[in-house]
Amino acid sequence: MFVFGLALAVRLIGLSDVPSGFHVDELNSGYIGAKLVQTGVDIYGNNLALYFNKFGDYRPIGIFLINGLVNNIFGVGVYSTRFASAFFSSLTVVAAYLLTFTLTKDRLVGLFSGIIIAVLPWHIVLSRATSEGIIGLLLLLLTCFYYLRWMETSRNTQLVISLLLLLTGSMFYHSIRLIAVILFVGFGFFINYKVKKRLVITVNTALFIILILMSTQFWVKGRFEQVAFYKDDSVRISIENLTQVEGVSVYLTRMFTNKLVMYGRRLAELSLSYFSPEFLFYNSGLPDRYFVPAQGLVYLSFILPLLFGAYSLIHVYGARNSKLVILILYILISSIIPAAVTFEDSPNIHRSIVMIYPLSILIGMGLVYLIRLSRSNITTRMMLLVFILLFTYEFGYFLYRYTYNSPAHKSVYRNDGNMELASYVNAKLDGN
Repeated sequence: MFVFGLALAVRLIGLSDVPSGFHVDELNSGYIGAKLVQTGVDIYGNNLALYFNKFGDYRPIGIFLINGLVNNIFGVGVYSTRFASAFFSSLTVVAAYLLTFTLTKDRLVGLFSGIIIAVLPWHIVLSRATSEGIIGLLLLLLTCFYYLRWMETSRNTQLVISLLLLLTGSMFYHSIRLIAVILFVGFGFFINYKVKKRLVITVNTALFIILILMSTQFWVKGRFEQVAFYKDDSVRISIENLTQVEGVSVYLTRMFTNKLVMYGRRLAELSLSYFSPEFLFYNSGLPDRYFVPAQGLVYLSFILPLLFGAYSLIHVYGARNSKLVILILYILISSIIPAAVTFEDSPNIHRSIVMIYPLSILIGMGLVYLIRLSRSNITTRMMLLVFILLFTYEFGYFLYRYTYNSPAHKSVYRNDGNMELASYVNAKLDGN
């Protein structure tokens, strides 16, 4: 309860003012959502649509419905619009504990996984910015937890709950269903389970077919076709420039400068950017509306437990269950797939949001390893003390940068004028 309370406090205090501005996506989800809940019709006259069409970006309707509901209950405003994402994101610490304990069979690692998420800048910034992906992450972790419970107990009610959560998550963020199906396949290979193997294969195959069929729908593929890596004009221009070589055989040029090679390199570049120190520890990432100056997504002090976590995963937990090492690595790689195959605003902290979870496991494992080792090792105790001091300072440093510095940096990307618009609309509503 303390960890949940901490997460809730960090996400709800000063929510109307931080982040500054009122981004157009927030505005849409709040005001259009309120109209949708009241009338069942969006501003285009669509009845109970599964998506909201914003210039070909078909946003799932979940964030509109939940924000619209809160706005209708508590009154239309900035705080009401941001409340649902902030509140439900706090529950992620509980979901992380449940899933991590199920995977590792270690309650302390589960606890620290939740604590890491509670204080992580990456998660806090998205939680306070009316992010649909942050609710999607919560639902994904719960989906995986109940799926694993079904595999371990053979209780079909657990599977039904998992599939309902998956369906709900798909109503918030498109990539959730893709990552869920990928993870389900991994669970089938790397988890020891009680349910019949044939049934697991049948369920996963059915979900995969549904995923493929859904991907052909315009409201699913619309946004992806705008930002897919193979739509990146910079690669096309690069190919055109690099083929302008005199005195070289056209066949030799085409061997080394062709779409397969150049787009393949671009895909590798996008994928590897999510593991770079600059992205994780020094740069707040993109889009610019989430920018916090001189601040990374992960605290620098977390490098120590992250390294020890990798060591612990291989030499401690891997010694008990070698499949767990592969599974955690599988989850980590799977988490960046939706982000890695898109180029706009890359590296993108929203599309890669699921990466938060495997990082929290590794950092949690590292802290647990250090704590247990410190019982008999004075050097480790000193390392823990230094870590606590550094983390405490960094936590305060982040809150200061986020609260006082970020409003003055790249505020145009957060649509500051919409704050006045929101106040004007509220005044008109109160007048009526």
